[in-house]
Amino acid sequence: TKFEVAAEILAASSSETRVAVWLFEWLITAGGSASKKAAMPSRGLSLLCDLLQALPSEYALGSHTPLLTAQLRMAIDGAASKQSESKPERTITDDHTKLLSLLLARPVLSFRPSVEQAQPLFMNTMELLSKRVADGIRADAEESLCSLAAGMCRLLVRALETASPKR
Repeated sequence: TKFEVAAEILAASSSETRVAVWLFEWLITAGGSASKKAAMPSRGLSLLCDLLQALPSEYALGSHTPLLTAQLRMAIDGAASKQSESKPERTITDDHTKLLSLLLARPVLSFRPSVEQAQPLFMNTMELLSKRVADGIRADAEESLCSLAAGMCRLLVRALETASPKR
């Protein structure tokens, strides 16, 4: 697939950050079939995580923040909608947790979500975790969700710390 080819290109040029930037831009735009309203396939999400690791730390993600946070939002929303099924499909994966960790590891000037982007993610994640615990599912059995919830807390703190005070 195109994601596998892109991953091979990235691996072959691991010391060349320009290639990582070009591949990231391709993935984020039409070449990667990504949109703010569509979840990336698992291979695309994995490639996105690899690209974030390869991008220079000063590379600003500001204009891409809506798409990046949408990947997290869709995983949470998908998990919430599958909650009622007897055997819910796993929609929050280790790649979602990794994506959030990689975003939070970037300098604040590189990745700075707004409160409007971070707060719903935090609230929906906590609501989902609360429902799962209320349904008798042990929190430690939901390792990805618990890790995601901790990361969402850090995401909200980052957004609040960098928010401009309202006048």
